[in-house]
Amino acid sequence: MNSKNPMRSNMKKFVKENKWLFIGIFGASLFVYSSYFFDHYNLSFLNIMYSFSPFDSMKIATKGPILSDVADHMYPVAYKYLHNLDFTYWMSSLGIGTTQSMSLYMYVLNYFYLLPFGVAIALISYSKFLIGFLGMYFFAREYGVKKVPAAIGAISYTFSAALVMWHGWPHSDVAMFAPFLFLFMEKFLKKLDIKYLFLVIIFLYLMLVAGMPTFAAYFLYLLGMYVLFYGIKNYRKEPKKLLFFFGGFGVSVLFAILLSLPYTGELLNSVGSNGYAASRKGQSSEVLSSDFLQTLIYPYIRSNTMTMHLNESTLFSGLFAILLLPFSFLNYKKKKNSLFWLTSIGILLLLIFTNWLTPIYSHLPMINTSLKYRVIVLLNFAFAINLAITLNDFFINQDYYKKNKIKALIAGYFSFIILLIAFKKVGLFSSLTGTQQSEVISSILLFITLFLMLFLLIKSKNPKILAVVSFVLCTASIYDSGNFAKEYLPFVSKQVSAVPKKTDTINFLQKNTQNNEKVVALGSWTFFPSTNMFYNLRDIRGHDFIYTNQDVQNYYEGIESDAYDSATRVSFSKIENTNLLKYMGVKYVVSPKANLVDDSYTGKELEPVGPIYTGTGIEQEIEAEQNDWNNIEFVAANYQHKFTNESMTLQIIDIDSGQVVVNKKTPLSKIKDNQVLNISFAPIENSKGKKYKILITSDNSEQLPFTLYKAAVSLYANDFIYNAEKVEGNLVVYLNYKDNAYKGKDKLGVHQYQNYSPQLQLINNIEIKKNSESVLSSMKQSYKKNTLFLDEEQARKIKNAKSLSKEKIAANEKITVIQDEDNGQVTLSVKTNTKRFLLMNEYNDGNWQAYVNGKKVQMYKGNYLFRAIEVPKGESKVKLVYAPTKVKLFIKIALSALILLIVLFIIKKRIQNWLTNYCKSK
Repeated sequence: MNSKNPMRSNMKKFVKENKWLFIGIFGASLFVYSSYFFDHYNLSFLNIMYSFSPFDSMKIATKGPILSDVADHMYPVAYKYLHNLDFTYWMSSLGIGTTQSMSLYMYVLNYFYLLPFGVAIALISYSKFLIGFLGMYFFAREYGVKKVPAAIGAISYTFSAALVMWHGWPHSDVAMFAPFLFLFMEKFLKKLDIKYLFLVIIFLYLMLVAGMPTFAAYFLYLLGMYVLFYGIKNYRKEPKKLLFFFGGFGVSVLFAILLSLPYTGELLNSVGSNGYAASRKGQSSEVLSSDFLQTLIYPYIRSNTMTMHLNESTLFSGLFAILLLPFSFLNYKKKKNSLFWLTSIGILLLLIFTNWLTPIYSHLPMINTSLKYRVIVLLNFAFAINLAITLNDFFINQDYYKKNKIKALIAGYFSFIILLIAFKKVGLFSSLTGTQQSEVISSILLFITLFLMLFLLIKSKNPKILAVVSFVLCTASIYDSGNFAKEYLPFVSKQVSAVPKKTDTINFLQKNTQNNEKVVALGSWTFFPSTNMFYNLRDIRGHDFIYTNQDVQNYYEGIESDAYDSATRVSFSKIENTNLLKYMGVKYVVSPKANLVDDSYTGKELEPVGPIYTGTGIEQEIEAEQNDWNNIEFVAANYQHKFTNESMTLQIIDIDSGQVVVNKKTPLSKIKDNQVLNISFAPIENSKGKKYKILITSDNSEQLPFTLYKAAVSLYANDFIYNAEKVEGNLVVYLNYKDNAYKGKDKLGVHQYQNYSPQLQLINNIEIKKNSESVLSSMKQSYKKNTLFLDEEQARKIKNAKSLSKEKIAANEKITVIQDEDNGQVTLSVKTNTKRFLLMNEYNDGNWQAYVNGKKVQMYKGNYLFRAIEVPKGESKVKLVYAPTKVKLFIKIALSALILLIVLFIIKKRIQNWLTNYCKSK
């Protein structure tokens, strides 16, 4: 039976031999994800959404860090497109439109997003830890490291800063595959069997397309040094084998790069051509202060001077990796590969904390535009494999440590000094929080445990004692590194879905933006950028490389000078220029402030005016700030009474004319205790600047009073009258106008612009300006309906541009959408009475093509950013198509490389035989 099923037999043997490994993985999983298994939480990197408006109104429990970058780009894109099986080059729903990263489709783990979204997030998280662990474990085993030290080294790497702090980001995807890259390169080094090169290509490809090619480049440089060092060391006397080894490495890298071109090529083309990459070269000289060395021992204890984000500045690789570092120098000649990794650790520490090697680093392509201390990921890698090698020496060379007790004691002394220095750096123990004190106590107990186990390991060769030592060391390692990991995993209550359900404001926006009207929210974390994609809304904000384009940056900073949170993320705190929003097609502005009482009351003492019932009344004079006043809000209280048919009468009187402009009854049953009472009425035209008197009476009995709130002191000059007497203070009142379209229960308010550009529009007025700067300046000054602004360079491409018709657009001239796809491609039927321009208010990045009645026509960049084409008189069929020629070329190259690689794989035995014979020949 076994002879017929060798694979099954080998699998059973593998499981039997590694049963304790699987048990350990299971135990570590339960520990790290204990909030899921033993508490009422689901893992979710979208927990941040429940922490900010509008979803904070749901009062949902969250746990762990709130991490923005994942939630405001990667997950919305994956949900909108891959989760819905939408394959596209262009994303209309992100900002004003942008290119789709091919990484989304080329990276295999992303296909988890086809599953229910919460399940996908959890599976990807677990896969990262598991793959990282297995990769480092088998890499260490390839060095001849025994199972226990290999597992402890793998734990160190799996739960190191690189895979934990960057866990939700593609950075950790790159890091988890890196051990496999070194594993198969090591196998190729030993056997010169080209089958391992195919595996090198696969894992390097995965690292390149995971979404953070800079991290892949870090590992590629380290691997290059590894190949150079060991190639020369092993084959310096066999030049043909050396050539074979170096050549195999080079060909593998070339194939991986070619296969990844649709993503990496497009990325380099975009950020390289717009100046973004060049602008970041100064980051190659950035270093960490020596204070951050304490994060090797205490990752979560930080002084006031350590203000850098944890993602960027945590070095943690597990306590054992640091405490055993002094022992790395003992018996190092017999420790396979120890010298390379110790040297790597030294060089990486110099890169992170000094500028000694910056002149070299700053000239390394692919990485010289990133923060230099991000090579922490390589440091974690080097620490982990060095830990496995060092600990393994205790297991296989016990006699050495018995004979060299003094050296071992000196190394142990240095370990103690390292811990002592870290302990002193954290300051007074009594000044630490309870969690931080636990961190310190744990480090001391782990130190004692480690050296007690090492003592037993050296002292005895009894299998039972060795088994106990192995178990204790593995358990302690899981506790140490796993505890670090579990503290930085984000969770949300199991009561809710990963993607929050839409609130009433979102529902309002969905119903009223059916024709691609755009919205914008005020506040960095109000319905924060890109989360609109979960709800099929078009928010002009976003987090993407498109915002590094100079034209996009100029336009957005024209809306608000401080529009950028970072080089790639846009948010608005206020609107400085509404005209640019209107040209862009923004219909609604969403703000958390719009549903609150006026800001003038914030922080002021408020109090009830007194009981209101039949015979009492309130008078307050106010002045309207805008036209079309159509709503008023009070802060009311019902004294816990339940009203039935009682009502309150609101009268608003124009003081100049004496006319009653509003006379409206409101049931008192609408009053909720200590909440806002909202009353709407027909818009009062031309209300701006006029003074009005508010009169409030009611028909309830004295036994069933209600009340409204007033400011304790007068905040403005107009008199406030209660029960026919003038009293101190002013009625708390908030006036809303017609443009304030909606007040949400989620504490968001919506402001509507009455005039704004539709997504598609016909033009009857063209203004030609000297250059693009003049175009933007003119657009800022006023909003002109159905107007197209062009610079002279664009206008020269148009025949008789200035003579184009300025006739008013007739009722029968119209645009009918035949097909509007998520990829931005749109097919239209256009009817005009004369030659006109059609403007689509979505970004024109230069890769768009237009066809009118099947014939390709010129596309222009109109209104500074958008797409404009000429359409002839009569009925026309118009098609706008995204045609990224470079991406398509990269895809062709990648497919050609894939076909060639498959052919080479098929004939690999012939190639192997030829190369083997070549190496043997003289």
